[in-house]
Amino acid sequence: IQMLIQRAMTFSKLSEIIKKNDLYADLRESDSLERVVDKMRKDIEHKMISADVVDPRSGQPVEATIAFSISYVNRDAIVAQKVANEIVSLFLEENLRNRAELAEQAETFLSEEMKRLEFRASELEAKLADFKERNLSSLPEQTTMNVGMIERVEREHDEISRQIQNLEERAVYLQSQLAQVEPYQ
Repeated sequence: IQMLIQRAMTFSKLSEIIKKNDLYADLRESDSLERVVDKMRKDIEHKMISADVVDPRSGQPVEATIAFSISYVNRDAIVAQKVANEIVSLFLEENLRNRAELAEQAETFLSEEMKRLEFRASELEAKLADFKERNLSSLPEQTTMNVGMIERVEREHDEISRQIQNLEERAVYLQSQLAQVEPYQ
């Protein structure tokens, strides 16, 4: 949340709101824009909202930040509401941008993992084929051991195939999420 606050309340974004809404007109005449933006930052309040939750790893109750509130103080209630709405819009845009970045990172990771597992599956398939070829005419007393080894390699192959299928489904899901995220403006 702190990162989201920092990214949403940059100098350029706040100065744009100041100019757009003609805020701090007297102060802008006598002071630098940096000081005016600092004044606006002081007039913006953000409070973390916490709740008691149970930590799934330890089972112990802990306090966790679950949300936050944003407010803007101004003598004119209509201006305060309008500016507060613009600030909320900044946070929503940053949140969407952040979610899109995380989805892209997850998709990249899953793609790389899928490639790694496909390579491992092809290695196992080659080993399995080689093993079957080398042991076609094995002695009867080695059959139990050979069958056990074949079954183990086939189980590994099946497990990797399932992992690849899961990763492919996850990649499709993430691509659909990315398609739903509005482009940056």
